[in-house]
Amino acid sequence: MSKEEQLMFNYVTAALLVIVLVFIPIVGHTAADTDGLVIYLPMDEGKGNVAEDLSPLGVNDGKLIQDAKFVANGKHGGAIELDGKGGSFVDMPWHDSMDVGADDFSTEIWFNYDEGANAGSLIWGFNVGGGEPQFWIRTHPPNNITCLFWDGVEPNGPIVETPKAYNDGQWHHYAFVRRGATLDIYVDGRKVGSGKGDEASVTRNQAFGIHLGQRVDGNNPYAGLLDEFRFWTRQLSEEEIKANMETGQDAFLSVNPADRLTTTWGKIKASH
Repeated sequence: MSKEEQLMFNYVTAALLVIVLVFIPIVGHTAADTDGLVIYLPMDEGKGNVAEDLSPLGVNDGKLIQDAKFVANGKHGGAIELDGKGGSFVDMPWHDSMDVGADDFSTEIWFNYDEGANAGSLIWGFNVGGGEPQFWIRTHPPNNITCLFWDGVEPNGPIVETPKAYNDGQWHHYAFVRRGATLDIYVDGRKVGSGKGDEASVTRNQAFGIHLGQRVDGNNPYAGLLDEFRFWTRQLSEEEIKANMETGQDAFLSVNPADRLTTTWGKIKASH
């Protein structure tokens, strides 16, 4: 096409994108509040070895290590499958955006594993070993799922447990929220456990970022599926957790239509 025709095509396309990306999300559903969201891995890539971080920051991509792979049968779109044999996990190296210190934070993930699986780490953050601050969520079938939050200073970190292991081959949503010294855990949108800790830093002397699927030292590999990992530098309400359960990446991407337009516009210009 001529330069004039191409220019007109670009203008018309941009106008249509403004309508689609700005107005349709408003009509279709209420966009999620991404305030404080510093990691969001929808895990919908389908191939490759990088789970893109679609949070507003976009700096904490997850790298699929060894035999970790994308699969189509996620809770919302795709997912990541881990074989539980050791060495297969998702690695998010340390970034200052993870530095929650002694402040409130929340994390969410969908998981799916069956009764034949061994104990495995869903999420492990920041460090490992005695005297080191760390945060982790680990399955302990057939009993429960254990969450430990430890600043590395007190003799023992508080442990909060679910009432069962949820190892039934179905999708379940897990959320952890730190509210000062209170530690709350939720499964499928319902609070199932609470504990008390202190208000010290959990990211002091961090040696690692966050691993999904095994401890940061390589132990406790998880066998199963993971989807929709989110990490927030604020506390989430129970209502927010329930709302987040129902949404995949479309709801989160619709929060900032201008960013979506910029990305799509760049692709259009590159193709003409």
